[in-house]
Amino acid sequence: MTDQGIRIRKQSLTTRRLTPLTMKLNKTVLFTYSFLFSLLLLPMAGTAEEAATFSADGAWRRTMVTDPVFKGETFIMEGGKSGAQTLVLIHGAGDEGSGIFEPFLREYRAEYHLLTFDLPGFGRSAKQNLLYSPAAYSSFLRWVVTKYADGPVVLLGHSMGGVLALHFAATHPEQVARLILVDAAGVLHRAAFSKNFLQIEPPKTLPKILAIPLQKPMTILNHLTGTTVERFERERSGEDIDSILNSESLRNTVLGGKPKTIASMAAAEEDFSPLLGRIRAQTGIIWGAEDEMTPLRTGIALAAKIPGAKLEIIENAGHTPMREQAEIFHAATRRALLYVAGETPSDPVVLSGRSASCNNQSGVTFTGNYESIEIRRCTNVTLQDVTAGYVHVFGSSIEIENSRIYGKEVGLYADHSKIIATALSINAEVAISASGSNFDLAAVSLSGRKAAVQTTEQSSLLFSISTIDSPFFRGEVHGIRRVTEDSPL
Repeated sequence: MTDQGIRIRKQSLTTRRLTPLTMKLNKTVLFTYSFLFSLLLLPMAGTAEEAATFSADGAWRRTMVTDPVFKGETFIMEGGKSGAQTLVLIHGAGDEGSGIFEPFLREYRAEYHLLTFDLPGFGRSAKQNLLYSPAAYSSFLRWVVTKYADGPVVLLGHSMGGVLALHFAATHPEQVARLILVDAAGVLHRAAFSKNFLQIEPPKTLPKILAIPLQKPMTILNHLTGTTVERFERERSGEDIDSILNSESLRNTVLGGKPKTIASMAAAEEDFSPLLGRIRAQTGIIWGAEDEMTPLRTGIALAAKIPGAKLEIIENAGHTPMREQAEIFHAATRRALLYVAGETPSDPVVLSGRSASCNNQSGVTFTGNYESIEIRRCTNVTLQDVTAGYVHVFGSSIEIENSRIYGKEVGLYADHSKIIATALSINAEVAISASGSNFDLAAVSLSGRKAAVQTTEQSSLLFSISTIDSPFFRGEVHGIRRVTEDSPL
């Protein structure tokens, strides 16, 4: 096996830390959400015929049992080495179910007792109008692991199965020795995914002379769809979707009683931010670099938030790297099966003293150590693996990834700008000072001795699995916050 096509990122052990209104929900928006969640969590499904071609290579033992959680017929497959540690494989929200793992028997049968199943509501298991939530699936997994495994297991989950594995590892840490997440879906806040998903561009293969006339109408459409998602987030009460998910009649009326839709929406509705720091298992994260369904940003965010996690990125692979780059994927999986997180010393921050700037440019990338970075009227600027004393942004759009800002007064200042940040930590008197700006922040840690966020003109911040430490708020934050001059964060 070869390591070609793999990039590796490591993270240290220390984390950076129906009401009546329901009936008035905009049905078009709700349908859009259901559709998006289904797409978000749907693997690139193969066919049952494809999966069956691997059966002759091994001896999967197939049984139907009645599980005590959902109380329906559940399809179980076992194989591999008897008496060995159990490798539990959890599929995503595709109709193929556990069939996606058929080739794993050939790859790991000499070393592991392999256990997989069609999740209740999927594949050959019973499909009912039930609440298929991460918590309910965790109860199901506890039953499966207790019944079919001996001792703590290795847990590998793909797509929606990844977030179910994550939930189980956090809530039942004594039963999970090792966790492997593959292109896990539904971790970032739903609005972050929806807004990105709805932004459209002319096809890349379209000749420029034809693409240019489409820019204006597509810009208008992107604005409208993004606005619709934000309005839905503003106007809905926190209980609306929960009320639908928890009502048998509403699940039937609004969601058609379809397990895939129910499970997808329940996973996307879950706030995983309180769970990530509770994971104690050695954790490997594997991601297809070109995954458009669950973009790599989610993997980077998870690597930043799960203690000691290691992220491996598989080039030239999308949402199903186990099929698209099978040899490279299994090489990455074997490293994840052996990975042991080590302590990374926390060295004092020493800034280089150099400054950098961008003026009226596009596509500029900064990396490394700076005293200060100033960005004026620039677009598509990237700060990658940056350590800085402060960053000032004026009328620009920037993306920040795997970076640290240590400011004395203000860490990040944004004036009428758009900031997308992933795996960013800011520590200053005021972590963020903003004026009329929009932020999309994932796995971000804001520590402000005076304030985490203050503004002179209303600014909007979308948080996903982030943390804040300030006199005004302390703890995990996952959702939209609007900050005004009179209401700092």
